[in-house]
Amino acid sequence: MKISSEERVVFAKLADVLIPGNDTMPSASQANIQGMFLDNLLALRPELITDTKSAIKIAVGMPPAEAIKFLNTDRPELFGTLSLLAAAAYFMVPEVRDSLKYPGQRSRPVLPEEENQHDDMELLRVVIKRGPIFRKV
Repeated sequence: MKISSEERVVFAKLADVLIPGNDTMPSASQANIQGMFLDNLLALRPELITDTKSAIKIAVGMPPAEAIKFLNTDRPELFGTLSLLAAAAYFMVPEVRDSLKYPGQRSRPVLPEEENQHDDMELLRVVIKRGPIFRKV
């Protein structure tokens, strides 16, 4: 199940209500989140396609701000999916990350002085005390 070009237009209008942009940052549609960034997210999380399509279907024919308000109030699960996708796609756009000086998620090895810190051991104490639990598959 794919997002059609018509659905992308509606998604972009809804996303612009959530991420309107300003003098220094693009709006969601200006960042083109409705294109490959949305596709990349839905490829990673295909279970979100149905709720995304449902939110878009509800919004068709409504002013975008009114649709967002309705979804937030009456269909919070759909609003949650829509807002998650809009925000996640926005932060995938290289120009957005550059403007925010946000490098994105990076892997960083634990430094030797960070190993076995007391705080970490406190967090793990309950798990260690509980012992191993697992399910055989």
